[in-house]
Amino acid sequence: MRNAPWLLAAGLVCSLIVFGCDSKNGGSTPSPTSPSPTPAPAPTPTPTPAPTPTPAPTPAPAPAPTPTPTPAPATAELSSLVLSEGVVQGQQRPTGTLTLTAAAPSGGAAVRLESSNSEIARVPTTVSVAAAATTATFTVDTATVRTRTTVTLTATYAGVAKTANLTVTLPPPRASFTVTSSTYGANACELSNPSLIVCRLDASASDGIITRWQWTFEVKGKHSVNKNDPFLVDLDTTGCNFV
Repeated sequence: MRNAPWLLAAGLVCSLIVFGCDSKNGGSTPSPTSPSPTPAPAPTPTPTPAPTPTPAPTPAPAPAPTPTPTPAPATAELSSLVLSEGVVQGQQRPTGTLTLTAAAPSGGAAVRLESSNSEIARVPTTVSVAAAATTATFTVDTATVRTRTTVTLTATYAGVAKTANLTVTLPPPRASFTVTSSTYGANACELSNPSLIVCRLDASASDGIITRWQWTFEVKGKHSVNKNDPFLVDLDTTGCNFV
């Protein structure tokens, strides 16, 4: 019974130590009891939002085609001045040709012409190239010259000038004449008396610079026996040369 207080104390100790008793008392040490963990509540699943449909793109209207601008017509300029002949005899009439780089505008193109010696080579003051045309022609009038002469012709249009040289030469001498009578006509002369013949000699159609003539006649016969009256004589041959 002496041990009873100890046992009581030991029992008290064992009752106070919830998790186990002292091994010296021969008791087994129980494993402490861990409280069961409280399971975490399952998360509420977040609903996946329905995908937003991608709106179909509104097609952009096709741009209206830009009209191609019509190019402005090329401005016509003077391209050339060409003569049909560069060397002519006096009194001949060569032809000049004007050419533009493009068609002449509405109303035509008036080309101005000049001659460095209008007494030898004369040209019109202006030559018109017809609307939509590119060329025009003109005539050069030349005079008889005593020496070989070169004349410069100039054409001007829209600030552009073109030139061409024309050489005028002395034509070779050529006698050409007619004999007429006021009473009896061509190729006849009126003999007023044995020493006087009345007729007209004309050499204006001759070429060259002529300063003097020499004439010859041969009388073939007579048609009147009345020597007091004028009578006709036929010219068998006539001749004319330069002296």
